[in-house]
Amino acid sequence: MKKIYLLFLVIISMFMMSCGGRFFNPRYYYNKSSSSSNPGESGGGDVDLGDENLSPEEDPFDPNYKGDGYDGWNNEDYIFDGSIIDKWFMKVSFGSGNVPSYQFFIPTDGRIWKQGDALKNEFSFDASPDGNKVTSPVNVSISGMVVYKYVRKNPLLDANGSYNSSSRLERFIFMRIDGSAANVPMNNYLIAVDKYSKFIFAYAKITSTGSTFGQKYPTAFDAIEKYADKRKFYEYDPIGFVHKDGSVILYDEYKNEMASGATDYVPSVHKTSDGKVRELATRDNPGRSPYYVEDTTPKKYINVVFSGTIKNIDSQSANRVYSTLGGWFGLEYGEVKDKFNYGNFLYNIGMSIYGASDDIISYTTVASKTGSKVKDSIQVNLSETKDLINELQSPIEIEYKESDDMYMNIGINVTKYDERYLDPDITGYQLFLPYSYSEDNKIYIKLKYNKDTKTFNYDSAVDGYGNRLRMIDSNISLSLNNGQGSISLELDGQDGDYNAVPEGGATGLNNKIELNLKFTINEVIK
Repeated sequence: MKKIYLLFLVIISMFMMSCGGRFFNPRYYYNKSSSSSNPGESGGGDVDLGDENLSPEEDPFDPNYKGDGYDGWNNEDYIFDGSIIDKWFMKVSFGSGNVPSYQFFIPTDGRIWKQGDALKNEFSFDASPDGNKVTSPVNVSISGMVVYKYVRKNPLLDANGSYNSSSRLERFIFMRIDGSAANVPMNNYLIAVDKYSKFIFAYAKITSTGSTFGQKYPTAFDAIEKYADKRKFYEYDPIGFVHKDGSVILYDEYKNEMASGATDYVPSVHKTSDGKVRELATRDNPGRSPYYVEDTTPKKYINVVFSGTIKNIDSQSANRVYSTLGGWFGLEYGEVKDKFNYGNFLYNIGMSIYGASDDIISYTTVASKTGSKVKDSIQVNLSETKDLINELQSPIEIEYKESDDMYMNIGINVTKYDERYLDPDITGYQLFLPYSYSEDNKIYIKLKYNKDTKTFNYDSAVDGYGNRLRMIDSNISLSLNNGQGSISLELDGQDGDYNAVPEGGATGLNNKIELNLKFTINEVIK
């Protein structure tokens, strides 16, 4: 009888996965959190990068520009008549890893764009009939979805500021959606479409996240100009392009970068193996933006090489009920069925180099391990020590400007995952119900720069949770010239006593781990 019951649960679970959203109950998650930004707060302010004072010969937006590789992108009729894009509606879906796909179309049911905030040149339409959906980890419709477009105005910056007063923006339409998937909010700033070149660009950075059902989702955005290389969004490599029929091609490199960590994605200027910018992007191959302008001023970079280990002191992953139908059989969603003598971990180490007067501290990922399946995780037995597998290719390059009041932050982000009870293993055993020991760089080690000795030296350890961090060894000093140093720390998940049937809360199995992190840095000027 027990075997029949178990088989029935497996069949029900498989049915749940195939049918999608109505069986997905987003009440059951824990450790939902955000960064310092409040949920829903996005963007604002103005940006003046002083980058538009170029001669006609240097300015890729100038109608008379004939520079490297120019083939007509300053004409709205380039490739096809770009004015048709003004009429397009947009459809979107999100697949595995939150990788999006887009389709533009002209509706045949009489819908039109409706004017919203005139100051922002905002327009919207009701996208409920268009089949927008999330297809992973379950198939869920995006309900109540409204699509917004902002014509010639970046919605993440002051509508009347100098940035949005630039004539360069006349060719761009900025897209945003607002809706929900199984009660998870989806207020997302997505892409900017160039009516002239027909390229698509990412224009926003996710600055705050929540999590549910083992998936992170964005809760706040900001203009990318304030982060990364502090360039205009259109100077970064385009992520794809549009065809005349409204179909959208996204480059594989963009989709791969999104799949490896969608909420951490930032656009970039990809370089060749010898450190040079690539050839211009085409409809066949990714590459640099037609609007990229090379800054010939020598820049300083720090190259970072990372290695490290994780010791599992007493943290355990669990086998937990993942079907909300379990209640029919006396099982609670999230109920612990088995405790394992190991933990499944993923991690991210970020680094930021900044001046004391900088308004925004932006982190660059120098090491990480990501994934959605058990086999992707670093599985560490109790009392065992394992290497922190780094899926990034070292060294990682971080640009900086030397100053007397310069600091380096090392952000520590570690998440432990459970497994799914009676997982049918359709596409590989899935990681389930994450518990973040630290996320959004809330725990970080702060180093202060000594300009006389050209070294970064330990300053302090910051625990944004207040009770999770214990430093073991903080005697770190990194010279700019082949500097080598390490830090050791202990993290305690602090999730209380063991609870086999948590009500959206922690299990009490997220206890102590020890991290030993080693860094080698070198200054590079180019």
